Amino acid sequence: MESMINFNDLPKDVLQKIPLSLRTAKNKHYFKDLPPEIQYLLSNYNLNTFDENDQTSVKDIHPDISIYNDFKTLKTTKEIVIEYLSNHLKVLTGSYPYDIHIGSNLKYHLQTKDTTLRSTLVFNELNNIVGSMSNYYNIPIRITDKKFSSVQYEDRTEIQLNLTVTVDDEDFAISIN
Repeated sequence: MESMINFNDLPKDVLQKIPLSLRTAKNKHYFKDLPPEIQYLLSNYNLNTFDENDQTSVKDIHPDISIYNDFKTLKTTKEIVIEYLSNHLKVLTGSYPYDIHIGSNLKYHLQTKDTTLRSTLVFNELNNIVGSMSNYYNIPIRITDKKFSSVQYEDRTEIQLNLTVTVDDEDFAISIN
């Protein structure tokens, strides 16, 4: 960074971490002339600031612990569709306290012992969700591959559903147990 740092442009919380002797000497400093700990502080500040142009392209967020914050941004409709679809399939109907209609009964359908009935129930549940999302976002969404697999534990057996979802000719994988 061979740039000039203007202390007047820094936020108050960052400015308070800079020694008073540097702040009062002059307002503009070359980055390379600052002490290493101040360079480190300012470089971390620059990494944590958001570009305004970047914020305008954000369509939604979801919780995902990352280096800089607790949310990951979703910038495309495809990312939103996959995130919403995954969340909708993992939440049981009636378990969300403020809206009992959110979610699906997929977990119960996966536990059905009759494989033909299980396949039919899962297929209907998936088609209802994918159809409504496809209509809402006005983009083609299809489930191109659906595989059931059994995971054996000492005390139980879980059925895992692996889906390949095509959103606007791009494939995504979703796994639900």
